[in-house]
Amino acid sequence: MKYVLAVYDGSEVSYSGVLLAAEVASRNGVRLHVLSVVPLPKIGLDIATDSAIAASVDSRQHLLEALKADFDARGQYVHLALKVGNPVDEIIRYATEFNVGQIVIGCAFKSLFDRWSARAFLHRLVRLAPCPVTLVKDVVAPRNGRLALVS
Repeated sequence: MKYVLAVYDGSEVSYSGVLLAAEVASRNGVRLHVLSVVPLPKIGLDIATDSAIAASVDSRQHLLEALKADFDARGQYVHLALKVGNPVDEIIRYATEFNVGQIVIGCAFKSLFDRWSARAFLHRLVRLAPCPVTLVKDVVAPRNGRLALVS
């Protein structure tokens, strides 16, 4: 295994996934990569959606900069990447390009619809991934502490 890839969207559960991925990377002596994907809207693209996508990209960039500062304070190296497109396709493309040995993704199930859409997303990701995928759910880790529980 060369790299561990954590998928980060700024949520607490995805942050827990990043912490778990950092532990796995450290334990195996490999580098941690963190990927954030800004999804494209499912409807047609126009000027309004272009500006909405640009705003989402800016927001994710700020989240990644805060994450980098967090890891710098811990003295840990992390490689950050930001992509725009279909999340599963971008994750698979990135994992294949960098020969990732494990993907870690946090996922919250707040409603029945969230559960249904996340399940479809995760099934497709696991089916297409070139490596094992670890799912982190039900966040219990504060941003300033260590990972307390992964269920």
